[in-house]
Amino acid sequence: MGFEDFLNEEINKAKVFFESKNLFELIEINGFECEKLNKDLGENPQSDDKCISKWGEHLCHNFFFKLHAFDNDKLIADYPCLYMIEIASEHTAKEIITKIQDTAFERNRTFPAYNKLKKEHENNKILYIGKAQTHVGGRMLSHFGYLEGHGLHLAYWANEIKLKLNFKIFRFEKDMRKYLSAFEKILADEYNPIIGKHSA
Repeated sequence: MGFEDFLNEEINKAKVFFESKNLFELIEINGFECEKLNKDLGENPQSDDKCISKWGEHLCHNFFFKLHAFDNDKLIADYPCLYMIEIASEHTAKEIITKIQDTAFERNRTFPAYNKLKKEHENNKILYIGKAQTHVGGRMLSHFGYLEGHGLHLAYWANEIKLKLNFKIFRFEKDMRKYLSAFEKILADEYNPIIGKHSA
């Protein structure tokens, strides 16, 4: 099959796919209080629940139990997801960037790049837009600061300024994986998140 035929075939497949219904399910977790994030996981209570004993009551009850509430026969860990993290408190983009810069220097943490703050975006409330091909919960743990690597590391700074966040997680069907990066870029171009570069 030649390149042109292959491209036309893929475009036709995409048309059929996007004309179908229920491409994603939206999970919303609102008013998450970063103030209660625990930097020292050794202080978590003993519990028969594995999540609570490992990550603490606040994170499990107010995030992970809600994230998995709609699993049923579709475990969210198996599905591609886009997610948007929005500031729900009165903090400004400038405050956020300053605090992250200070934390990156003081604690030697690796953060996503922050975007140049233009005047028209000073009141932007979209903190971050990202994706996970699988295991979105693990990606969130990086953002909370409990896994090493690239992430927002909220437990190391957001708790100090009592940041509140809203999370929107879009769980897509598995066939959506090949389009996930494109949709992440489309969302980022539209909402211009404070943190995170999204190349073309």
